[in-house]
Amino acid sequence: MSLHASKTLFPSISYDHLRQMMEKQKEEYQIMNQKKIYPQQRVLLSEPNSPILLAKMGALWEQNAIPCLLSPSMNRPNREHCISLLQKEPYGQQQEALILFTSGTSSLPKGVVLSHTNLTSQLEMLHQHIPMNLLHDHSRSVALLPWTHCYGLIGECLMMMQRGGSLSPLPKFNIFHYLWAIQQQQPTTLFMVPYLIETMYKMYSSLPFRCPPSWFFGNSLEYIVSGGAYLCPEIKKKVWEEMGIPILEGYGCTEMSPMISVQTEFSMTDTSVGTLLSKVECEIREKEIYVRGPNRFLHYLPSDNTSNNISNNTSNNTSNLWYGTGDYGYVKENKLYLIGRNSDVIKLKNGRFFRLKEVEDFLFQYFRQTMGDVLLEKVVAWQHPTKKTIGATLFYSNPNHFPSFGKLQDMTFQHQNIELFLASSKMLCVTTGWRTMKGEICRYEIAKYFRTF
Repeated sequence: MSLHASKTLFPSISYDHLRQMMEKQKEEYQIMNQKKIYPQQRVLLSEPNSPILLAKMGALWEQNAIPCLLSPSMNRPNREHCISLLQKEPYGQQQEALILFTSGTSSLPKGVVLSHTNLTSQLEMLHQHIPMNLLHDHSRSVALLPWTHCYGLIGECLMMMQRGGSLSPLPKFNIFHYLWAIQQQQPTTLFMVPYLIETMYKMYSSLPFRCPPSWFFGNSLEYIVSGGAYLCPEIKKKVWEEMGIPILEGYGCTEMSPMISVQTEFSMTDTSVGTLLSKVECEIREKEIYVRGPNRFLHYLPSDNTSNNISNNTSNNTSNLWYGTGDYGYVKENKLYLIGRNSDVIKLKNGRFFRLKEVEDFLFQYFRQTMGDVLLEKVVAWQHPTKKTIGATLFYSNPNHFPSFGKLQDMTFQHQNIELFLASSKMLCVTTGWRTMKGEICRYEIAKYFRTF
């Protein structure tokens, strides 16, 4: 931080000013009885993007405490679950640096414990991998991605700070505030998730008149970084051809702090999710991607969790342990390619395995092409939590198109009975818990809701 002390980090706040904010926050933690912090204490922080969030994190690190970041927009049941994990284990180990919570798209969220080595090694690898012409001390970004998640905190915020760039944080998602901030700040780089890219492209393409892309993204934007979920190649192609904006993709997960591979050159013919980072090893086991490296996390909370081929590990070195990502893919010439996700694969009562993605693709094509149903925006397939039967929810852009929303009919797909339900696409949002801040669909929450019909 001292390298860029006099530079502007946030509007009207320099790197040096942030350092002063950290010292002030540290004093508050030391002198106030109710907020007094002890070494290895796990401290919950649940705040929107702001300089004070970073100041609190820095102050906790300087007191050898462990920030635990929880999204302020997380739904109540998941939030209570995460808090209960911290209450069970209020203190951690010396090597722990940070606890982040997964989004819980297929089950309850998990607390991911990262070490100081995880964070520093990740930043070192990104610094080596990303050319200076892509990210530098004149780079600017409007920070919409929540810093309570790994992609926003490390992939955007800390990496930008390492290069001496500037950030304009937005406290919560509002597409119009985002567009206004872009016009005001004129960013050179935007870090986004596919859902946000798709939303902005739909807004642009639905305008009754053709406006220049700079109306959306300003005059200085050089490229967009996409991560956190799968980006449809068609959207990437349209954004480039119609708006002239290149999109660079990356791939990772919270458990790897988070980056595993990153694109540094734009290409419409490159279908990979980037080149593997230098110290990340990758193995393909029965199509699933397994990775390891110095950025591999310590363990989950609670610390006796042994799921996903992970043993309880209290040493400072977990880089030799493999982590199964849950994604299917392959590696070619050191580039990583994705072909699906194993959470899409469910086991039926007869022991047969079944891909939910195939159900979604079939139903979407059937209703869109065979029935000419242009109002259908998305199909989400899921498995009933107890009956283990298969259901699918059709999300429509106009809820008034149907007299009610709920059970529709049954269809047969690959000899399996599929229960169909209707819902408004407005329900696919963070407030319902059916979509995460990254734009991922929460099959688990949708299944819980529609099992009552």
